[in-house]
Amino acid sequence: MADILADLIHLLFNWLSVSSFYLAFYFLIDSSISTGSDPFGGAGADIFAVFNKVYIGLMYVQRSASYVKWRS
Repeated sequence: MADILADLIHLLFNWLSVSSFYLAFYFLIDSSISTGSDPFGGAGADIFAVFNKVYIGLMYVQRSASYVKWRS
């Protein structure tokens, strides 16, 4: 029982740290491409969309892997 509780707490803190990193990434990149000077030479919105989808996918994989580890 204590192992399950410890794993759930670890999962919660892992999820919150990953989501905080995502929010920082989202707002920093979005603000850098929404200004007049795009550091990516005009392709910033496309690059941002790709990285955004990849990052969301990685968060899903990380969460799924933690869930599978917890269930086994």
